[in-house]
Amino acid sequence: MALAAVALAWIIVAVALRVVYAGEILAGTRVAGVSLAGASPDVARRRLASISPANRVVSVVHGKQRFAIRARDVGFDVDVAATASRAMQAGRRGPLAGLGSDVTALVVARDVKAVYV
Repeated sequence: MALAAVALAWIIVAVALRVVYAGEILAGTRVAGVSLAGASPDVARRRLASISPANRVVSVVHGKQRFAIRARDVGFDVDVAATASRAMQAGRRGPLAGLGSDVTALVVARDVKAVYV
């Protein structure tokens, strides 16, 4: 009986979180250390722009020559739209569409990998 009550409470909290986060990224979701919890897809894309490696400089050595190359010069960057979409789907899959992960994400972060182009 107590186990059934705990299970029911878990489901109620999970469903309530789905209602609260409808159209938003679920609680506890982050990409490269950037929290996206509660963000709409548009807000998530703006936040993800901050993790872009486009201006980072990488040193490349060929023989005795050393080159400094910016990531954007070779087409390496974060696909913010695809990454925001991946974050939006995080926790919404699996058994019962991921309802169990909604509640655990209140305590443990859900890390989503960025999509690179």
